[in-house]
Amino acid sequence: MKYSKTINGLILFLAFSSLTISQDKDYDIYLYDSIKGMRLSIDNESLSIKALNFGKFLLEEDLEYEEQTLDSENNLFNKLLLKSKIDIVDAKWEESIDLLDGQKVKIRFLYAEKDTLSINDNEKIALLYRLDIKSEEKKVSDTINSLNLAIIESSIIKIWIDEESSSLIKLSLMYNGIVYSIK
Repeated sequence: MKYSKTINGLILFLAFSSLTISQDKDYDIYLYDSIKGMRLSIDNESLSIKALNFGKFLLEEDLEYEEQTLDSENNLFNKLLLKSKIDIVDAKWEESIDLLDGQKVKIRFLYAEKDTLSINDNEKIALLYRLDIKSEEKKVSDTINSLNLAIIESSIIKIWIDEESSSLIKLSLMYNGIVYSIK
C-alpha cells in the first residue's frame, strides 16, 4: 500500500517534470492581426506551420521542418518563441544567429516606444522593438526554405516584450504585403 503511494508520487513527479522540461509550444498566426490563418508548432527539434481557414489560400501546403537545432542559444526561434525571457541588446548587431537548416543571419533590435496592449481584457505595458535581419550570405540562395526566405525578406518585423517579465507578448512581420502576427 505504501509503495503504491510512492510509485504514484513518482509518476506524477515525472509527468510534471517532462511538462516543464519539454519546450513544445503552439502559436496561432493571425493575418492582418485579426484572422486566424495558421498554427505554428515548435519544440527543440522541429517546427511546423499548418494552414487554417483563409490561410490555405496563402500556404499551398503545410510546412514541416524536422531535425533542427532549435534549442541552441544562437537560434532565433529559440530566442523569441521557446525561451520564457528574451534578452535584448538594443541597437547592436548580433552575428551568426541560426534560422532553419543552418542558415546564418545577423540580427539587431531597435527600441521604438512603450506601448499598451490589451491581452485577454488585461492591459500590459510592452516595449516595442523593430527587429532587423540580414543574411550573412552575399546573395540569398535559391534553395533557401520558404520560412527563412519570408523572415529574411520581410519588410518589417516588430516585437512587443512585456516590460515586467521580459517575455514575448506579440510578434508581427510583413511579407509580400500581408501582416502576420503571433500573440
